[in-house]
Amino acid sequence: MYHEIRERIHQSVRNMPAHTRLPSRQALAKQYGVTATTIEKAVSELVGRGVLYSRRGSGTYVAPAAAESAEPAGMWNDAVQRPPVSAWGVLVPDVLDDFYTAIVRGVEDVAERRGTNVILCNTDNDPAKERKYVEQLIRSGAEGVIIVPVISTGEKSAEHYRMLQEKGISFVFCNRGVDGVAAPRVLYDNYTAGYAGTRHLIDRGATRLSYIASPVYLSSEQRYQGFLGALRDAGLPVDEELVFLEDRLDQEEAGYVCGKEVLSASRPPDGVVCFNDSVAVGLYRAAAELDVPIGEKLLVIGNGDTAICEKLPVKLSSVGYPKYDTGKIAAEFLVQSLEGTPRRKNRTAVLQPELVVRDSTKGVGKPAE
Repeated sequence: MYHEIRERIHQSVRNMPAHTRLPSRQALAKQYGVTATTIEKAVSELVGRGVLYSRRGSGTYVAPAAAESAEPAGMWNDAVQRPPVSAWGVLVPDVLDDFYTAIVRGVEDVAERRGTNVILCNTDNDPAKERKYVEQLIRSGAEGVIIVPVISTGEKSAEHYRMLQEKGISFVFCNRGVDGVAAPRVLYDNYTAGYAGTRHLIDRGATRLSYIASPVYLSSEQRYQGFLGALRDAGLPVDEELVFLEDRLDQEEAGYVCGKEVLSASRPPDGVVCFNDSVAVGLYRAAAELDVPIGEKLLVIGNGDTAICEKLPVKLSSVGYPKYDTGKIAAEFLVQSLEGTPRRKNRTAVLQPELVVRDSTKGVGKPAE
């Protein structure tokens, strides 16, 4: 939408004398029948290309280059930069993790149909890197940004998100939102994921269950709440000695360290709900060292349904995360924002988990119902 409006504004100013003042953004929005956000994006791009210029507190004016140009409408002469290829930035914690690769693929498929390039940025769960990439994307003229926010155990600045808002650059959050920042979000129903995984172990015969998670943040706490809900509904007790919420980012190591402790207890669990598949990998190491057979004496379920599930010695059951759909819907939300489709700033899609059963939950007692 804003590409069309940009061209129409460009055409309208071609016959205006240099330094002619344009109507206000609100007046232009009414004239063209679009939102003020669409006008802001179109005008900002024309300013960046030298067609218009702005004076703080005064307004936006026709630049001499635009007034002197004799090119047909819709073309760009040497005095005005040609429009760059449309591009979106996509920020993820780890580009090598197939969990995020699937999200990126969902984004790319929507972007490709729109003729948009994708700039992939790896934040390494580092708030400083995330901010740096956002600033770079702003300078490069990115049309929009899709962000999987970093997991920060301390206070995290939201200033770079506000910079995007001030520049009129649309963005969408994936997996989790950011407190105090209004933007569309595509989330995962973590409570239901924790509940479904726990209920599956109970249905397979487990009666003494453990929960292991790392790091401690909203998603791990929500899955723990689902764990508690499933135990309550089944009439099973919660043993706090079997619950580990570790405040560390090395998830595999947390699974190993906590797994050794819980499996060495005087009354070890017969089922373990892992926050994600990486935690389960560490638990597998601990179980191997202690000679605890997974899928027989001990049932284990992960979360995420990543590629590692099929590669472990005992294939891991996991609660599937709709990764591709997360990226696809986030990209569709971004397109709607860019085209000026009126939506709530905090529009939210919450995607549901799907149980993927493998050998790690074959059962220790009664069969699944």
